[in-house]
Amino acid sequence: MNIAPEKYTNRLLASDIEAKGFYDDVHSAEDVWCICSVDVETEEVFLFHDYPEYDNQEGVDPHDNKPFNIPARSGTLIEGARFWYMAAQNGSKLIVHHCLGYDESVLKKVFPKCVIPLDAWEDTLIHSKVQWFDRETPKGCKSGHGLEAYGKRAGVNKPPINDWTTMDIFKLHRVIEDVTIQAFTHKYLEKERKLLKDKIGVTFDEALTHEKPYRQGCTEQEINGALVDKEHILRCIEFLDKRTNELAKEIEPQLPPTIKVHSSKVTRKEVAKALGFKGKVEDTYETVKRNGEEVTQTEKPYYKPSVNFHKRDKVNVYEGFNLSYGGSPKFTKKKDFNAWVKENHPDTKPKDWDVEKTEEETLLLNANTCKWFDLDPTDTDKVVGAHTKISFVASSLTQHEVVKGFLRLEEC
Repeated sequence: MNIAPEKYTNRLLASDIEAKGFYDDVHSAEDVWCICSVDVETEEVFLFHDYPEYDNQEGVDPHDNKPFNIPARSGTLIEGARFWYMAAQNGSKLIVHHCLGYDESVLKKVFPKCVIPLDAWEDTLIHSKVQWFDRETPKGCKSGHGLEAYGKRAGVNKPPINDWTTMDIFKLHRVIEDVTIQAFTHKYLEKERKLLKDKIGVTFDEALTHEKPYRQGCTEQEINGALVDKEHILRCIEFLDKRTNELAKEIEPQLPPTIKVHSSKVTRKEVAKALGFKGKVEDTYETVKRNGEEVTQTEKPYYKPSVNFHKRDKVNVYEGFNLSYGGSPKFTKKKDFNAWVKENHPDTKPKDWDVEKTEEETLLLNANTCKWFDLDPTDTDKVVGAHTKISFVASSLTQHEVVKGFLRLEEC
């Protein structure tokens, strides 16, 4: 390696590895595309890879349409691993976002002899979470702690890549952009750390002392698995399943049923139009996250009402007349007329009335409405206005809000 010792001694090196994919996708050095570092103070770039044909090549970032240039490599990939190793042995810090969850384990996997002490790694993802766990998420980012979020804060776009299976010039552009963002992230967090210490006296050294080996241990456990008492775990699962079933049998019959709405959500204007409201109605808006970005959309606070539940048809109409009592109301069923006579004029019989049967066009309940409510088409006195169809279904122990609400009610 033709890099002078002062290049890797007592330096803050924002660094990154780009590889074929996740840890399980990386099997050898051939699956690692490049290693890159940038000096946080001097901004000198050290780029290591085995693709000399990309030296001094130019391209255009399709994400922002800006041109980029790939500098000549500082050495081969294995020389990059040696550079990191020598830097760690000579008082330098390797500053890498999520290094204890990825970069460190990948490096050890493909270069087993390149063992870097834990103290030489600075994982800025851990620093970010320890210093301010509820950090605000910039628009378009999935998390406030990711390198993409810090890129937004720095004004540097993190170039998106969907296919990591092959090497190309864009991978080298991506790693240079990443270490540039990484350098900013280190400075940002250091400034924040100092501010918190000076203003309110909060320090994070003790927390990081615990978090770094914890994260390293978690990664090792994810890779190798954990030594556990399998038989004991199975007994616990059997006990929990049995106890859960016992509780379900006791609690579920007491739970109130859950209302299931059989309709789609609509806006204020849509529900007003459906109900025939002629006045002015304004929609309301809400901000939601979609594909990692915040977007504004029309709020849909209501369920779509059913307003077309009639059909026009011709029906038989029965109307009676009696010399003593006059005319009767109209009925679409002869039995309803008979019942009316019995209730209102029990001193007479239906045969004492002159009944006229005529055919009239009228509104009846349509087939879907009759099926839903188990009604006859002529039961128009039972469904008389716009409505939303619902059903009541049995609640289960897995519906946490229903169960908690029931238990709170019981406490009262």
